[in-house]
Amino acid sequence: MQMTFPTPTTATIGHTASQMQRGHILSARSPSLPDRLQQRRGNLEQAGTKPIASDPAKAPKIRWRNVAVRCKLLCSRSPLVRPMLSARSPIFVAAGLVLLVAVAAAQPSTTPMKMLDDVRDRRYCELFVVKREGVRLSADVYNTLGLNDCPQAAWDAIDTAKVASQFGAFRVIRNGPRHFIMDRLASGDVTRSPADIQGLAMRPVATMRLRLLDLVEKRAFYVERTIRRTTDWTFLAGKPVYELVSPKGQVYVMQSYSQIVDPSLAYADLAALGSRLKPPKGWQYRSRTLTADLVAPARGEAHIIQDELQNTYQRLPGP
Repeated sequence: MQMTFPTPTTATIGHTASQMQRGHILSARSPSLPDRLQQRRGNLEQAGTKPIASDPAKAPKIRWRNVAVRCKLLCSRSPLVRPMLSARSPIFVAAGLVLLVAVAAAQPSTTPMKMLDDVRDRRYCELFVVKREGVRLSADVYNTLGLNDCPQAAWDAIDTAKVASQFGAFRVIRNGPRHFIMDRLASGDVTRSPADIQGLAMRPVATMRLRLLDLVEKRAFYVERTIRRTTDWTFLAGKPVYELVSPKGQVYVMQSYSQIVDPSLAYADLAALGSRLKPPKGWQYRSRTLTADLVAPARGEAHIIQDELQNTYQRLPGP
């Protein structure tokens, strides 16, 4: 292969001379890059390698091979080119990770949100359908939300052992009856299809992680847990809210009160509930009337705690 180079102009010659004075080019004893390429070409030909195909049909395949050969020649001589062309270079890996993160961040949320209004003090029930995931447990939360008010007779008639068999679950745990505290809710999970659970319509609305020890240890209160769900709880201005404040100043707003421990607990009792609770040192229970709407969001995860009456609170954004 004959390689041609342009005839140097006066300006080029002057620039080259300047480089020679500063020692930026190879010495006369070292062959130039074209000479080295020509020498490598001769070595390849002596070894029986044909750098250019005479058959046009084979030209595309051979042409790519020749490009690879040239690249190999350059990389073998230049310590700067070699790492830049390596597919394993940290530069390429880092760039790829940044690209993946950027693409993921650019993906818009497509979870549809369904709004339910006027839900304050509305009754509902839940079932935790617990399944094994290796050494851990995962509980699908089934809820009567938007389907019915969990009639007591239907709730009492549910056989959790049969429900576990129906879903192929390790265990099924009751969670209710409960009553909502928010005024309006939007959920990205209530759009899922309901199931008929022994005559009571319920739908999956969330998933929570459990440990094996959670099923045998005594329930822990005032301890934060994480639930996978997409929701907005809205508490309207002029309405009361009931909150727990941690020693670190984190605020948890009550989302539901429970009639599991105390079946007689009513909405009217919540304002004075602080006199009954025994939270750890530094925790505070308070009741206040809102001067503006309050929204408790959850985008994929909600952080919740329970008091000893199993009333449930969700952490608000903040410290």
